[in-house]
Amino acid sequence: MTRTLLLLTLTLLLVACGDEEADRKAEAQGAIDALRADYDAREANIEAALKTAGEWRGKADVPELNWGERAEPKFMDARRDRIGKGTNGRVFELGDDGKFNTDTKTLFGLFVDTSWRDDITKTMAGEGYATKGGVEADFEKYTSVRYLCLLLTDEHVEPVIGMSVVRKVKFTPGSWRGRALYFDLEDGKLIGGKRIEVVNDSNIDFKTSSDFEKLKEHARNAADDDLRSKIMAEAMKP
Repeated sequence: MTRTLLLLTLTLLLVACGDEEADRKAEAQGAIDALRADYDAREANIEAALKTAGEWRGKADVPELNWGERAEPKFMDARRDRIGKGTNGRVFELGDDGKFNTDTKTLFGLFVDTSWRDDITKTMAGEGYATKGGVEADFEKYTSVRYLCLLLTDEHVEPVIGMSVVRKVKFTPGSWRGRALYFDLEDGKLIGGKRIEVVNDSNIDFKTSSDFEKLKEHARNAADDDLRSKIMAEAMKP
């Protein structure tokens, strides 16, 4: 193959690849445009749920819970299931800023699934590599989450880790008192709420260590996980 013919072939290949890339982008953008109205409507329902939960934060009671004829909820336990297949609900704590608490240093922020909303937000903004199939898959994952549970923390008493006794620690159990509010993201309705109050078990297993500071850290993490597990178990059962 002569040099001229080689250059011509490469040019044609680049043109073909450019056309395919342009077609891909056009198809992806078409899918985004087609889903825009439904996406905006669902986002409005999420923001309305956050606003409504914020209004209930200052109240002492909870709205009556009436699930009605709605499909049974199956909330994702992000501590154990990072994919959440077959689930139709998510649990978040309402942060002090009125948004989802995703702060990994807090009791709830470490074990939440944000990808169901973050992925589609990036896709709809045209960020990254997108295809028509990818856009539709992200949107399907997004809308598969019908129910949203927002936790309102009324009081969180942290456990007090005491002195070491032969590779063990004495501690005063922690507790959490709050409310769970349930929202239907399809119709934008507040379904109702329930009170939750849990206390640490008096005996909690944790990883031992000859270093007392590490021992206290392990004990604290185990106590937090025990409390979190109890709260999540209650929240996932409206």
